[in-house]
Amino acid sequence: MRSCFDYSSCSFTSGFPVYLYNMENYFSAGQISVYLKSLIRQTVNRNPHFTMNPRNACLYLVLIEESNHADFAFLKSLPYWKGDGKCL
Repeated sequence: MRSCFDYSSCSFTSGFPVYLYNMENYFSAGQISVYLKSLIRQTVNRNPHFTMNPRNACLYLVLIEESNHADFAFLKSLPYWKGDGKCL
């Protein structure tokens, strides 16, 4: 787990803020339904740990479509994404 998560970026008092990327800001919309995207956004917005400020986040979420041949290399191009791909 230590190789997949930077514990130093989140203190015990941080509230463990979570940021959800709006993928339309970075890539063209894929096959994910509008309903599903809306439902997930509403659910995350109701979560007390959600933050609109990615600089404050401890955890970053990306909604991507399911594919047997998914190439997750694009994640490295997202701002604030610091993963190296070893944990995917």
